[in-house]
Amino acid sequence: MRPKICALIFGVVCVVNVAETDGQELLSNRGFEDIEIGTALGGNLSFSGFGEWDIDRADIVGTSGGVVPAEGSQMLEMKAGAVSTDVYQLVDLRGFESVIRSRLLILKFRSKVAATGETNFGMGMRFFRELPFPLDTEDFSSRIGARAVTVLPADGWVPMSLEFRPPTDARYVAVGIFGGNVEGVSKFVDDVSLIAEEADTPPQNLSKLVKFSLGQRIPGGKLFRFQWEPFEGTIVLEHSGDQRMRSWQIFASIDAQEGIYEFVATDPRGFYRLRW
Repeated sequence: MRPKICALIFGVVCVVNVAETDGQELLSNRGFEDIEIGTALGGNLSFSGFGEWDIDRADIVGTSGGVVPAEGSQMLEMKAGAVSTDVYQLVDLRGFESVIRSRLLILKFRSKVAATGETNFGMGMRFFRELPFPLDTEDFSSRIGARAVTVLPADGWVPMSLEFRPPTDARYVAVGIFGGNVEGVSKFVDDVSLIAEEADTPPQNLSKLVKFSLGQRIPGGKLFRFQWEPFEGTIVLEHSGDQRMRSWQIFASIDAQEGIYEFVATDPRGFYRLRW
């Protein structure tokens, strides 16, 4: 078990130990074995529906460029885009609404990446309350919990992972993998997984484990500083301009391993909170 935290400025700070339990796989075609080799996916910068790999162009391939699939006989090759190639799958979370509202649901996102030359890969989640179709990338909320790795050909298949508790009003999530475009370098993805697990208990009030200072007035707003015991994961800073705090927007995504974070609150009448 490992501690995770949330904090509401001028409010409650909490920590929870997450227990490992049997989980449910949420992704479709996670090993890219369900579609024939040579099939092109995405390329239309929008989602075609649930359970599809969409957004930027990618092809289903077998062994290519000396890279053998991590599992099975097929994998995904990411094609070149402007700066990076992003592939997403949209997942319906409405069957978990009661668990999400109780802050018990944990999503564990895993993948393996490889390349024929040095390049960067990343992964992340984006949550939605509503979902009009077609859904362009312009409509994305801020990416939560981005992870990044640098991959060399000699590394073979490199694992990436990310864990996050959905916001309490999340109904959908788009999980994505991103590959940096380098001329002459082929990028591959395989063995992708999104597991839903349920914690044994909701967060408990253990504020002594987290310290934060009162805001310091500076030009442009108030400076806040937070400190916590580092852990592997992501903390999200959210802002609400609603006095009843009925709606929140993502302000920043923080690497929980840093253990400290500073930000300037520019909305004098708004509210800010940290979520994990």
